[in-house]
Amino acid sequence: MLTPAWSIAVAFLALQTADTRVDSVPVAADEGTELPDPSPVVQTDPSPAPEQEPVSTPTPTPSTTALPQSPLAQPVPVAAPLWVNSADDLVWLHARAELGSLAVLKHDIQFGQEGTAFDYVADGGQNNLYLFARLEGEAVIARRHIVTLVYQPIDVRTEVTLREDLRVFDTTFAAGTPLNLRYGFDFVRTTYMFDFLDDSGDELAIGAGLQLRNAVIDFSDQAGTSRVSNRNIGPVPLLSARGRVTLDDGPLAGMFAGAEVSGFWASGKFITGSTNDFEGAILDTSIRAGVPVTSFANLYVVARVIGGGARGVAADSDEPGDGFTENWLWTGSVAVGAELF
Repeated sequence: MLTPAWSIAVAFLALQTADTRVDSVPVAADEGTELPDPSPVVQTDPSPAPEQEPVSTPTPTPSTTALPQSPLAQPVPVAAPLWVNSADDLVWLHARAELGSLAVLKHDIQFGQEGTAFDYVADGGQNNLYLFARLEGEAVIARRHIVTLVYQPIDVRTEVTLREDLRVFDTTFAAGTPLNLRYGFDFVRTTYMFDFLDDSGDELAIGAGLQLRNAVIDFSDQAGTSRVSNRNIGPVPLLSARGRVTLDDGPLAGMFAGAEVSGFWASGKFITGSTNDFEGAILDTSIRAGVPVTSFANLYVVARVIGGGARGVAADSDEPGDGFTENWLWTGSVAVGAELF
């Protein structure tokens, strides 16, 4: 049995423990005394909790190394206009180029009344195909006035061994002589034509022009002992006409066909610029058909005949001997052309 002193000490310790924690063992009380709630007591602070600063997440630094991209992911560049014309322009510029093969159909030449009538095709080696090229530039003013500039090179070079004697002016090349032959007939031509049709797809134009020839005709033996060279530069007036039809409807819309001719023939003394009887002629004619490949370009196929010649003694002839010349050339060509408009 506890003594009164021990009983007081135990009661004091029990009160101290109840103030600081919840005892899991209920304490007996006198009847009428309310017992404390045995569940744990959670103390809360009525003041709002301080806001916490958000935790910043470091942003990853992008790599400076560029990764290869697929070509399909690249943006498609917008093509810039490739040609210079617009519908409202006063002047339209056109350009054409042709490339193909040329055949000499007939070519006879004679220098001097006593000279040899020489067949270039049969005896001069011009029985092959040669490069054909042609360049044209054109300005169309106010839809109706057409000014063209044409550059046409013709340069045929062959090597043969003569089967018969060949006399050129006062020089004779004996049969069996290896011979180098050159026939060059480049020309530049400018033409003015008026288009009678007010239609950008169809055309019927007539006009006139001036052609400047640059002729070089050489006969040289391969030993280098004999050579005859005939060179001539001279203007030639001519008439020109051309036409064109373009399909507007249907599955063949845009296809076109056309023809052109430039030429002149003259005979007599004064009309040819000679005080002697002289005959001269030139012809450049073609037919073509083509299709559009873009909004400003066409491709076409063209067949062309270029020919002409002269017979007589020119007024300013400084040729040896009597100065007589007869020269007739006819060529045919087939080419592929491109046109920008």
